[in-house]
Amino acid sequence: FVIDIRLPDINGLELCSWLKSHESSGHIPVIVMSEDSYLKVLAPSSHADDFIDHDKVMTELIEKINDCLADIRADGRAF
Repeated sequence: FVIDIRLPDINGLELCSWLKSHESSGHIPVIVMSEDSYLKVLAPSSHADDFIDHDKVMTELIEKINDCLADIRADGRAF
């Protein structure tokens, strides 16, 4: 999942925590993003797998998705 921290109806960090706390979705990598790089320090508290700054979205997003997929493959996990 790629989740913006600032969503209209829920905080993206809360959504991330909810996804990570459920057996059916907890194993799926979550990358949270925000234009406020200060929020990067809050991402681990939601169990996000990674954080990306809006300014670097396209380049870093592709790299981080590939990193998450490589970690899953290395662990032998399935989606």
